[in-house]
Amino acid sequence: MIFFNYMGTEGNILENQLLDITSTPVDKPDMPGNAVSEVSLTIDVPELSVPKNELSVVEQDQSTENNENLRQQFEQAAKLGREFLAESRQREKKALAPYLNQRLFNPENIKTLRSREQYSSADVSAAKHASLALSLQAADQIVRATLPRQRAEQVLKPHILEEEVDSLGKIDGLLGSGFRRAQTMIKEGRIDEVAHNARQVKAYVNKTSIENIKMNDQQAVEWAQNVIQAAGKRVRQHRVKAKELWSQTRGGGQYQDPLYS
Repeated sequence: MIFFNYMGTEGNILENQLLDITSTPVDKPDMPGNAVSEVSLTIDVPELSVPKNELSVVEQDQSTENNENLRQQFEQAAKLGREFLAESRQREKKALAPYLNQRLFNPENIKTLRSREQYSSADVSAAKHASLALSLQAADQIVRATLPRQRAEQVLKPHILEEEVDSLGKIDGLLGSGFRRAQTMIKEGRIDEVAHNARQVKAYVNKTSIENIKMNDQQAVEWAQNVIQAAGKRVRQHRVKAKELWSQTRGGGQYQDPLYS
């Protein structure tokens, strides 16, 4: 038995390693009386591993980075739905034409768009669907809205008309984004997802279960496309009239539209 020191990788000294040396005499016929020993050498070297505390730090960093990536994806997916809600609040605050009513939006969709500390791929997917659903709900509200006859003194206030024109322009843009999102999903072969969103919105608006909405996928997709297009058309028509009135109140001056100028 022989003991000696072994220098491992990265400067780790593995001390007192045991060498098991066994000798087996081998007699050679041409050298009578002499014997040569065949030596078998075995060295037991323990496996090197990353300390657990260092490994946990690496895993923690990777988890944090992954969560940040998912957070960014979630925020992007939730942006469209949140903007519809924000514009709805602003219109009510400024007493503009009641096209949108934030109290009529599905609270489950609103809840889905709330930020959180930890994110998953499922959260990102849910945010995309919630945003599309809110787009469809907004479009449905606009199509159904009954506008009261406004007071003459309110209509003729330039700043009211200016805010109306700006807001309607934003809504038109948001409806366009919702339409493109639905179109993208359809092109990706996700027709069933768009159809499911459409049926959910119809069920919520009609205060019934989704099972009672008798539309196949194609019919549901067509409804989604049609309601957004109809809402966009109504908004644009109102916007043109609001711009004309604004121009009249300004003595025939041209309204400088920040969205399209």
